[in-house]
Amino acid sequence: MNLKGSTRSLCSLRLAGVWALAVLSGCHPSGSEQSPKTQDPTTSNRAPSSASAGATLSKAPTNSATKTFSLDATEDPSATLHKAGFDAAARGDFAGAVEEFKKLIQTNPQDEEAQFNLGYAYSRLGRREEAIHHYEECLKWVPGYAEAHNNLGNLLVGKKEFEAGLMHFRKALESQPENSGAQNNIGKVFALQSKLLEAIPYFQAAVQLNPRNYEARYNLGNAYLSTGQYEEARKELDAVLEENPGMEPARKGLQRVQAILAQRAGQAKPTRP
Repeated sequence: MNLKGSTRSLCSLRLAGVWALAVLSGCHPSGSEQSPKTQDPTTSNRAPSSASAGATLSKAPTNSATKTFSLDATEDPSATLHKAGFDAAARGDFAGAVEEFKKLIQTNPQDEEAQFNLGYAYSRLGRREEAIHHYEECLKWVPGYAEAHNNLGNLLVGKKEFEAGLMHFRKALESQPENSGAQNNIGKVFALQSKLLEAIPYFQAAVQLNPRNYEARYNLGNAYLSTGQYEEARKELDAVLEENPGMEPARKGLQRVQAILAQRAGQAKPTRP
């Protein structure tokens, strides 16, 4: 799980499609998370350059452009509540995290970090509408907050509000063009609508931005497989399994590709007279 503080990565949303998709990079209660990260509160457009899935919380209030975060409550009275919420989420107590971040918002509704973190905690509890509300509140105060756009987009896609989700993914890219996770998410939205030829360029862009974005590589390989581009599919799925040998969907996809290529090679052999 990623708890927010200094660089944010993206949380995940698992969606079922007509073909096997990897997780969306964005926030959802059933998604996977990454290890904690921290963020400099003076950074604008707070967004990750990482493409991996996972949600993040922020340890620090960042409304003041000149404030640096400290866990010393004598320096920042809100730091104790931020730390309490962060720690609760880190141990999986998302209900407890909600209570701590709610206290922060009652004190200062413009604390975008608390709004973001409360949205994340609600999403982990399966309370999607509350999560959406607090991501929207976060964006009210920091419109260029790329990760909030990304996470909000994933929650909307979970409601099959595809156009609204795409809008937020594109806003994430406006703030952070190198955001591989947002590129992957746009591709997944098209894939979920069976628009694979439209999805492929976004998966390609995600991989080009971050070759270690193995979710995007899996999605690209699977899209190639589904559109009959078998050699390309083998290359991407091989790359995924080299680093993630236990990823069973990628293994099954590669086996299917290999069987198709073997069959084609057999058919291509000349027969003896």
